[in-house]
Amino acid sequence: MTNLQKLALVPPFLLGLVMSAMALFAPTKIAEVLGGVTATGPVGAATLHADFTAYFTVFTIGVGAALFAGKRTWLWAPLGLFGITGIVRVIHGLMSGFGVGAAQPILIEIVTCGLILFAMRSSKST
Repeated sequence: MTNLQKLALVPPFLLGLVMSAMALFAPTKIAEVLGGVTATGPVGAATLHADFTAYFTVFTIGVGAALFAGKRTWLWAPLGLFGITGIVRVIHGLMSGFGVGAAQPILIEIVTCGLILFAMRSSKST
Protein backbone atom coordinates (compact mmCIF):
# COMPACT_ATOMS: atom_id res chain seq x y z
CA MET A 1 0.00 0.00 0.00
CA THR A 2 1.45 3.37 -0.99
CA ASN A 3 1.72 6.32 1.36
CA LEU A 4 -1.00 8.09 -0.63
CA GLN A 5 -3.33 5.11 -0.17
CA LYS A 6 -2.57 5.08 3.56
CA LEU A 7 -3.26 8.81 3.69
CA ALA A 8 -6.64 8.18 2.04
CA LEU A 9 -7.55 5.92 4.97
CA VAL A 10 -6.83 8.52 7.65
CA PRO A 11 -10.18 10.38 7.36
CA PRO A 12 -12.26 7.15 7.46
CA PHE A 13 -10.20 5.92 10.42
CA LEU A 14 -10.67 9.17 12.34
CA LEU A 15 -14.39 9.17 11.50
CA GLY A 16 -14.63 5.60 12.78
CA LEU A 17 -12.78 6.42 15.99
CA VAL A 18 -15.02 9.39 16.75
CA MET A 19 -18.23 7.56 15.92
CA SER A 20 -17.19 4.41 17.82
CA ALA A 21 -16.29 6.42 20.91
CA MET A 22 -19.50 8.42 20.68
CA ALA A 23 -21.58 5.25 20.27
CA LEU A 24 -19.90 3.61 23.26
CA PHE A 25 -19.62 6.54 25.64
CA ALA A 26 -22.35 8.96 24.50
CA PRO A 27 -25.16 6.95 22.90
CA THR A 28 -27.63 9.80 23.38
CA LYS A 29 -25.33 12.14 21.46
CA ILE A 30 -24.78 9.71 18.57
CA ALA A 31 -28.53 9.13 18.31
CA GLU A 32 -28.91 12.89 17.94
CA VAL A 33 -26.03 13.18 15.43
CA LEU A 34 -27.52 10.38 13.34
CA GLY A 35 -30.85 12.12 12.96
CA GLY A 36 -32.68 11.84 16.24
CA VAL A 37 -32.92 8.06 16.53
CA THR A 38 -34.95 7.10 19.61
CA ALA A 39 -35.80 3.96 21.51
CA THR A 40 -39.15 3.28 23.13
CA GLY A 41 -37.82 1.27 26.06
CA PRO A 42 -34.73 -0.09 27.79
CA VAL A 43 -34.28 -2.98 25.35
CA GLY A 44 -34.47 -0.57 22.42
CA ALA A 45 -31.99 1.77 24.11
CA ALA A 46 -29.57 -1.12 24.67
CA THR A 47 -30.02 -2.21 21.06
CA LEU A 48 -29.24 1.27 19.72
CA HIS A 49 -26.20 1.52 21.99
CA ALA A 50 -24.90 -1.93 21.06
CA ASP A 51 -25.71 -1.78 17.34
CA PHE A 52 -24.11 1.61 16.71
CA THR A 53 -21.06 0.62 18.76
CA ALA A 54 -20.67 -2.65 16.86
CA TYR A 55 -21.24 -1.03 13.44
CA PHE A 56 -18.67 1.71 13.89
CA THR A 57 -16.17 -0.46 15.78
CA VAL A 58 -16.12 -3.11 13.03
CA PHE A 59 -15.70 -0.29 10.50
CA THR A 60 -12.79 1.20 12.50
CA ILE A 61 -11.05 -2.14 13.06
CA GLY A 62 -11.18 -2.90 9.34
CA VAL A 63 -9.78 0.48 8.34
CA GLY A 64 -7.20 0.38 11.14
CA ALA A 65 -6.01 -3.10 10.12
CA ALA A 66 -5.43 -1.88 6.58
CA LEU A 67 -3.85 1.39 7.66
CA PHE A 68 -1.50 0.10 10.36
CA ALA A 69 -0.98 -3.60 9.57
CA GLY A 70 -1.28 -3.58 5.78
CA LYS A 71 -4.30 -5.91 5.87
CA ARG A 72 -5.92 -4.49 2.74
CA THR A 73 -8.50 -7.29 2.53
CA TRP A 74 -9.91 -6.10 5.87
CA LEU A 75 -11.28 -3.08 3.99
CA TRP A 76 -14.09 -5.26 2.61
CA ALA A 77 -15.98 -5.02 5.91
CA PRO A 78 -15.97 -1.20 6.15
CA LEU A 79 -16.69 -0.92 2.43
CA GLY A 80 -19.65 -3.27 2.82
CA LEU A 81 -20.99 -1.47 5.88
CA PHE A 82 -20.83 2.05 4.44
CA GLY A 83 -21.61 0.95 0.87
CA ILE A 84 -24.75 -0.96 1.77
CA THR A 85 -25.83 1.77 4.19
CA GLY A 86 -25.44 4.41 1.47
CA ILE A 87 -27.31 2.33 -1.11
CA VAL A 88 -30.20 1.65 1.27
CA ARG A 89 -30.36 5.35 2.23
CA VAL A 90 -30.76 6.23 -1.45
CA ILE A 91 -33.41 3.53 -1.93
CA HIS A 92 -35.26 4.78 1.14
CA GLY A 93 -35.08 8.35 -0.16
CA LEU A 94 -36.42 7.32 -3.55
CA MET A 95 -39.28 5.40 -1.97
CA SER A 96 -40.18 7.79 0.85
CA GLY A 97 -38.69 11.10 -0.17
CA PHE A 98 -35.43 12.67 0.87
CA GLY A 99 -35.86 14.55 4.11
CA VAL A 100 -33.95 17.59 5.25
CA GLY A 101 -30.37 16.59 6.01
CA ALA A 102 -30.54 13.33 4.04
CA ALA A 103 -27.74 14.31 1.67
CA GLN A 104 -25.00 14.74 4.29
CA PRO A 105 -24.75 11.10 5.47
CA ILE A 106 -25.09 9.84 1.91
CA LEU A 107 -22.22 12.08 0.78
CA ILE A 108 -20.09 10.99 3.75
CA GLU A 109 -20.72 7.34 2.85
CA ILE A 110 -19.93 7.90 -0.84
CA VAL A 111 -16.70 9.79 -0.12
CA THR A 112 -15.65 7.24 2.48
CA CYS A 113 -16.30 4.36 0.08
CA GLY A 114 -14.32 6.18 -2.60
CA LEU A 115 -11.35 6.59 -0.25
CA ILE A 116 -11.54 2.93 0.74
CA LEU A 117 -11.74 1.81 -2.90
CA PHE A 118 -8.73 3.99 -3.70
CA ALA A 119 -6.79 2.35 -0.86
CA MET A 120 -7.85 -1.12 -2.05
CA ARG A 121 -6.77 -0.66 -5.65
CA SER A 122 -3.63 -2.53 -6.68
CA SER A 123 -2.65 -6.10 -7.23
CA LYS A 124 -0.17 -5.92 -4.34
CA SER A 125 -2.50 -6.94 -1.52
CA THR A 126 -1.33 -8.29 1.80
